[in-house]
Amino acid sequence: MNTQLAVTSAVVATLPQEKQVPLAHIKAQIEKARPQIAAAVQMHILVSFLYTYKPLTDTELDGYIAFANSKEGVMYHRATIAGFKKAILEASLKLGNSIGELLAQANEQEAI
Repeated sequence: MNTQLAVTSAVVATLPQEKQVPLAHIKAQIEKARPQIAAAVQMHILVSFLYTYKPLTDTELDGYIAFANSKEGVMYHRATIAGFKKAILEASLKLGNSIGELLAQANEQEAI
């Protein structure tokens, strides 16, 4: 959801003031779509995990689960997820800004 918000907000910020949609409206629309988006993401993650962990034996999988539930495993996964979220958010903002700049250039060319 943060990715959608970041991209959309960055694009909207590059639009002329009269065409900008309030951030609260964007958030409301994203929240409205949250259940559908969450279901799609959950299914994608499940398929990804099935593919990733398929070659592991039950013993290997049990070892990974034990690690994941350990203090170190929890810290590892928290740090990994935080880094992933930060990288995705930064990339989304850059993408939104780039799209907005391209839209602004296209609008300028149409005005000529």
